[in-house]
Amino acid sequence: MAGNEDPCAKGLTPQCFAAHPEWAKMAFAYRLFCILSPPAITRRLQKALFRAFVGPGVVFPPDFIFPPGFVFPPGFVFPPGWEPGDPLPPGSIPPGVDWNNPPGDSLSPPPFLAPWGPPPNYISRTSPSGEIALEVYGETGDGHVYIARSVWSDAHGAAAGSSFNTTDAQDGDSIIGTKVGISYAIRRSFFYFDLSEISASKTVLSASLFIRGWQYADARVSVQQGSQGDPLSVDDFNAFSGSYFIHAAWSTGDNVLTFNAAGIAYIQSILGNTAKLCLRDYYNDYLDVIPTVLRRHGCCFANNITVARRPRLTIVYK
Repeated sequence: MAGNEDPCAKGLTPQCFAAHPEWAKMAFAYRLFCILSPPAITRRLQKALFRAFVGPGVVFPPDFIFPPGFVFPPGFVFPPGWEPGDPLPPGSIPPGVDWNNPPGDSLSPPPFLAPWGPPPNYISRTSPSGEIALEVYGETGDGHVYIARSVWSDAHGAAAGSSFNTTDAQDGDSIIGTKVGISYAIRRSFFYFDLSEISASKTVLSASLFIRGWQYADARVSVQQGSQGDPLSVDDFNAFSGSYFIHAAWSTGDNVLTFNAAGIAYIQSILGNTAKLCLRDYYNDYLDVIPTVLRRHGCCFANNITVARRPRLTIVYK
């Protein structure tokens, strides 16, 4: 009956805000983000924003794929017999723009952001020669995997770690291959970068990784291809492959790590998908040399409250 219709069934109206104030504010912010950033809503981000575009009590059929930008208000119901691939039933709220035919180029956020503000997904700049420099911020879910053993070979050769963390904003011991008392400890850090903005048909000219150091910088750190799962787990302790893209002396300030040919080739191969990187202590962990002293390196992660400290990958392509 029309009298029982949910106030949000006709959109984000004043009546909807009055009936579901918390959800309506999240839905409004989500739609505004979709208008400003088509088509930058990735699957990882969709999972994080689920509560913003799905109203309380809405039930979805199995295998339903959420169309980016749509909002499903409280009271939205799929009729009996509806299957994925059928047109959406009435009642869903479409995005503010047609993502298949956006009005011109997507907006690029300004390069200068308040340190407490949210990061953009991408910042791009075009040179007179037509080369594009795209700055991709790391995705939350990055973190580190740790293990400690009384024998170095048992730690270095372990099939899995003993603990992991994906919630740190920063950690002074995020990259280690060291001796602590009578134990040997290894911690490796893993990062994700969404490269769906760059077509696989483009040619990568250079790539560099920015990581802000934190608290400790005792020696050198190496970067190589990661193969970690999403989400990260203790099973990702050995989730890396190939030779290093760079190894460099670590700093507690800004670390700009410019990739070699192997690193550029990896980024080229992963365009349109998610680049995964692993950072390790170079002298002991990467080279597999038994440590004799305490040696550690710290860094910041994507959860850091200050945008300028968050990991980012700069790719120049044409």
